[in-house]
Amino acid sequence: MSDGPVFVVAPFSPVGSCESPALGAARKIAGVVSALAATGREVVLVNSAHNALQSMPCRNEMIELRPGLKIECWTPPTTRSRPLGKAVNLVQARALARQLAARHPSLVWIYNGYAFECLFAAELMDRAGCPLVVEME
Repeated sequence: MSDGPVFVVAPFSPVGSCESPALGAARKIAGVVSALAATGREVVLVNSAHNALQSMPCRNEMIELRPGLKIECWTPPTTRSRPLGKAVNLVQARALARQLAARHPSLVWIYNGYAFECLFAAELMDRAGCPLVVEME
């Protein structure tokens, strides 16, 4: 396994991110990311949730997952219409993965992989030759 970052691809909707957060899923995603970060590896979250109901470009920012743990987070573009935004993200999933493959990931971890998560992970794995963990509930 290379020393590249671990990419976690998941719909992360914690309190304050949208009108109806997914509390259980957010807690579990935060737990997985925290555990991976505790190994000393760089962890990058690709947030596949469409939390914002406004037109926003793809964003890359540092978020505080819990006190003392800041991680890099990529969020695909959002639109005023969640169904339209999700469809647009499906078309753009592979392009975002190609862009992030230059980071030479060591592992891709997808949580409850639906279409976006699977398309993104497949492209990243093809480009980087890294293993995949699929976590389903």
